[in-house]
Amino acid sequence: MLAKIIDDLSRIEANNERNENETFVGAKNSSNDGFELQLNAAAAIELCRSVLSLVNDGFDGKHIHFDNLNFVDEGNGKFTVIFVDNHPG
Repeated sequence: MLAKIIDDLSRIEANNERNENETFVGAKNSSNDGFELQLNAAAAIELCRSVLSLVNDGFDGKHIHFDNLNFVDEGNGKFTVIFVDNHPG
């Protein structure tokens, strides 16, 4: 089922590209050690597909970096999503 969701999101991404719907992501650290991520719809779809693909691959410790070089358009925020299989907590 997860693979179907990923395929559907990939098709939406391809359609967004054909329609020249640009992604926009703003990321910054906010007060109280928080993190703020501003996304338009196209970027939210890309983020969801990326994270679900990471989980679907199922390799413990596999991760994706999101920063100014990869995904973030504006701001200085950076974050990493790590897949943890069988987390003890």
